[in-house]
Amino acid sequence: MSYIRGRVIGFGLILMLAAIYGLLSALSHQMNGVQATATVLAHVSECKVQYRLVVEDHDTTLPLDCEAATAFQNRIGINKVKILREDFVRLRYVPRGGKPYEAKVAEINVLPYQAPGSQLTVVYDPNHLDDVRTPMTMGLLGAGAAVLLLGLFLVMLGVGPSAIVRAFSGRPKQASAPAKPEEDWSEAAMIARLRAATAPAARVQTPSSPSASARSFGKRA
Repeated sequence: MSYIRGRVIGFGLILMLAAIYGLLSALSHQMNGVQATATVLAHVSECKVQYRLVVEDHDTTLPLDCEAATAFQNRIGINKVKILREDFVRLRYVPRGGKPYEAKVAEINVLPYQAPGSQLTVVYDPNHLDDVRTPMTMGLLGAGAAVLLLGLFLVMLGVGPSAIVRAFSGRPKQASAPAKPEEDWSEAAMIARLRAATAPAARVQTPSSPSASARSFGKRA
């Protein structure tokens, strides 16, 4: 059980860190970036195949066309060849005071999907012209916040609600009641209990009163 809780807490922390990093990166890009109008030129995909030869102890990565990579995987085996795929968008925009520039941007940074020939507003980094993203919207901000809350929920689920309540309330954990000593069921103990239960009650002799002794004095047996 503790192993599962540890995995849940670890996964929750990873989600929280990823969400925080994404939100901070997006906000910093929006604050320091410059807006421009870009034209979508094409959507491209780049693939690599990753495999391991029998005589080698490390993985080999080879760039291939995505169709060729899929055919190679089907021929060798899905369990032996892994395809690494990345989707990009080629954009053309005019930086401030410069010439038209073509950038290859990760498709996840240009959402929602835009068909080739479409124009959209983007924010680019003046120091890194390939760092182009769509302006921050409430939808993107809400998606990052949802991932952050999901990670926080997993951490709380792994730690336990009672531990969190105690941590914020400042109340110390109540000491558990001392465990009762285990009863002895050995053969000697059982014989002792049996003798105690079957032994006759001890007779208590009460001293006779002085008057009774005086009356009995002088009587013949």
